[in-house]
Formats: sequence, C-alpha cells, structure tokens
Amino acid sequence: MNNTISLEDYQKAIRSLADDALIPEVNRLRNSIEHLDRSNKEMLAYDDQDSDFLEAIQENKELILKQKDRLEVVHKGMLERQFPSEIINHVFGKAEESPDNTMQVDSSSEQNDPEEGLLL
Repeated sequence: MNNTISLEDYQKAIRSLADDALIPEVNRLRNSIEHLDRSNKEMLAYDDQDSDFLEAIQENKELILKQKDRLEVVHKGMLERQFPSEIINHVFGKAEESPDNTMQVDSSSEQNDPEEGLLL
C-alpha cells in the first residue's frame, strides 16, 4: 500500500507550513535521499544479482525522484514567500535554469550543513 501523499497535496502542505519550517523540511528530504542512495549502493555491493535487492533499488530510485520533486516544491514555496536570495542560495546552492526554465535543485547534502546553521 502506498502511503505517500500526492505532489499536489504536498504542495498544499508546504503552503501551510510556517516559514521557519521550510529549511528543516529541505534537510529532511536531503537526508532521505542520502539514505536511499546509500542503501542502493550497499545492496548492489552485497549482491547485484539478487532480484529482491534489484526490486528494492528500483523502488528507492522512484522515491528519490519523488523526494527531488518535493525539494523543488519547497524551493518554489520559498521563492513565492520572497525569502532573501542569500538564504535560498545557501540552502539550495546557485540556481541553474534547465531548458524548460524550471529550477534544477541540487539535492546533495553538501549545500547546507545543519551544524553550520544559516548565516543571516
């Protein structure tokens, strides 16, 4: 059973969050992506022919794509709320436009060290 909410419902949920909850949400999503990616690498290293592992890896890849879509939703939410560009750039890195004029959000955890905090 799929317990994840739709992207549309997630957008609504993000709109209802307080401003100070958006950066922790970015960190949560990045942490999720990092763990899913690490899990995939570990399963492949252990047995790259196991059908159960291969199925789990595919499911993880699909979830990673969903998490990246959610990062984009949070990014757009921050833009709509007119967060200062310095904060957005600190959290997401420099903006890179794709050919379809959508923001490409870097999901790597290197962009925002939670221990470092935000520089305001």
